[in-house]
Amino acid sequence: MRILCIGRPMIDYYGFSSSNNFQNLDNDKLWIEWANNNLKKFFGGVEGNFAVNISKLGTKSTFIGCTNWQEESFEINLEKNDVVSRMQKGDGKNPYTIVIENYKGRKFKKHSFGASEELKFNYDIKNAIRSHDSLYISFYDLLGQMYNTTIDSLLYAKKYELKILINFGGVLNFNKDEMNRLLDKYCDVGFGNYIEGSYISDEENRYDIIKKIGESMNTMVLTLGEKGSLINNRNDLFYFKNEKFINGLHIGAGDAYAAGFVHSILNGNDIETSGHFASLIAKIKILKNSTRI
Repeated sequence: MRILCIGRPMIDYYGFSSSNNFQNLDNDKLWIEWANNNLKKFFGGVEGNFAVNISKLGTKSTFIGCTNWQEESFEINLEKNDVVSRMQKGDGKNPYTIVIENYKGRKFKKHSFGASEELKFNYDIKNAIRSHDSLYISFYDLLGQMYNTTIDSLLYAKKYELKILINFGGVLNFNKDEMNRLLDKYCDVGFGNYIEGSYISDEENRYDIIKKIGESMNTMVLTLGEKGSLINNRNDLFYFKNEKFINGLHIGAGDAYAAGFVHSILNGNDIETSGHFASLIAKIKILKNSTRI
């Protein structure tokens, strides 16, 4: 089985700051300079994290995105992790996400989609879809100028009967009616956290959330942070409890969980076994203090 990931090749910056002087920065160049000097830098993005994680677990993956024409480090990092890279090149700046947390737990976030907006639905994407078994995207791909490219990719994947996996990252910025229409039409397996699930379902109880969203897809995975996770597989519910809270970098834990779950399912394991395995992979990522396993 081979999984195709289409998305935004983000550079993730993360760290702590006791002051707010960074908020005076007024352009991308100054932001990147400040981030390089004050924060940890990771190769990231929802789809990029998933592609690397599942490749490390032993499932073959391919990533397609768009970076600045002078940028090569993202491709080098993917290929170093045995992910096939089919990167397009654009004129915009490299996409990035900045997350700054203070010691009271408050977070400041900033991002720029940059060159990732220039991704085109072309022969290379069509050929990649025809040669893979599953397509993995997120709602971030449906924001901004990537919307048409992503919809075209979904339609083409549906035509060739690929299993479509959708991560709910970015859904909080999406129109609810359009969002539910897309999930009903395309999604076979969905991945989201509590906040995303609550937004989609208009529910607050975690069981009501996963039951409602699960009506529109075969399998719904809901991560609950330190409270564990829930999986709805054709109305069969599974709960996986975390034994204790783990200190470490929690950014990207959901991507690691998704990769662990899909890898386990593709290797013939049942939902319960795959949920436990996914929880273990997420813990490994957190303890590694990185955005990937």
